Amino acid sequence: MNSMLVTPGVGARAGLSRVESGDWRQRLSALIARHCKRKVKGDSRTTSHITQKRAFQNVMQIFEWLRRELGFTRLANPMSLDERHFKALAGHIRMKVERGDFGPAQAAGYATYCRHLARWIGKPEFVTVFSEALGRKVCKRQLVAQTDKSWEGNGLDPEKLILEVARHERWVGLVLLAQHAFGLRKMEALRLRPMRDIGPGRVAGTGEADWSLIHIYLVDGTKGGRPRVIDVSDPLGVSAALLLREEIKFLDDREFLPPPQFTLAQNQYRYENVMARFGITKKALGVTGHGLRAGFACDRLEAAGITPTVRGGDGQHEDPVHQAVTYKQLTEAMGHGRVSVVGAYAGAVSPHSARKKARAEATARRLAEIETLGQLQPAAGAASESAAPDSGSPGSPATEQNPASTFHAQGVSS
Repeated sequence: MNSMLVTPGVGARAGLSRVESGDWRQRLSALIARHCKRKVKGDSRTTSHITQKRAFQNVMQIFEWLRRELGFTRLANPMSLDERHFKALAGHIRMKVERGDFGPAQAAGYATYCRHLARWIGKPEFVTVFSEALGRKVCKRQLVAQTDKSWEGNGLDPEKLILEVARHERWVGLVLLAQHAFGLRKMEALRLRPMRDIGPGRVAGTGEADWSLIHIYLVDGTKGGRPRVIDVSDPLGVSAALLLREEIKFLDDREFLPPPQFTLAQNQYRYENVMARFGITKKALGVTGHGLRAGFACDRLEAAGITPTVRGGDGQHEDPVHQAVTYKQLTEAMGHGRVSVVGAYAGAVSPHSARKKARAEATARRLAEIETLGQLQPAAGAASESAAPDSGSPGSPATEQNPASTFHAQGVSS
């Protein structure tokens, strides 16, 4: 049995005894369980199991950093955290972003849990200490895509690669097809029920079924549990919808695309394994399954006569009403509430941001040209010749010379 070492005051404040450092996980788990079950902003509702699990994983990771990477090896009680620890965490997160271990979005997530941790231990003053040490730029996300994140934009043929995946693991290929044709998130595709969620559109006036217009109603797996409708009429979307409904009959007439004998977590794990097997990762081919969603956004805009900025256009249409309606419909089809979010997939969505992007690109090209030319420096002997007056006429101005003979490019400096 572990020997109990109680420190007056500290143990009373924490409501937990100070025991050997080996029990820090148990102590931290109790702290997380006590505070993360309710929503932060004064809401009486409980948080979801996924949110609670994410909180547990992130706070545990933060404490691991403190003990294993930041030198606080004897840290055994979260109630003992002080200014040193929060400043060290801020610097560690900043270093990981600069090193490329993760991006601003993930950094913002860890920063949020660092602030939660400060409040949970009854030391809210360290929220400000941590935020000032971290700075604002570390977690600043780029809300307008600068490059094409789609599979097509990275030189891949989505249909061909999806077919290769399907030959190896049929249900994973079908999940990717749903992401490609309907712009679904991974969880939405995994929870898609083709026979229930995919149906025909209706003919106006008669109400008859029209399978040339596909009506998709999503409920399971959506972000925030918000249901949404996707209307599809392009050849890819229609053929994919019909194929999914037919394929599900040959997959033991199951309800979802993944095999029912496994849990959702196990099917997610299998999905990621298959993706890695075919190199569909940022590290290998430079894309993920989410890139199919970016491709869906860009393809829909191009079908409406709008060329996205990430594909060389200006993201605009000559008819402002048509443009506004197109962006609004795309936003709703992708499950977002703000039109500006489409910019994360397709680039600038407003005339102002498009012009701003064009100016930035022109400036970058000009700077690249200047750097290629190299720094201009006087040629050997040119300075002395231009400084010395003509011997035949003292005090007269120096003889005019060709600038090209006076200066030369030295190449790009290292």
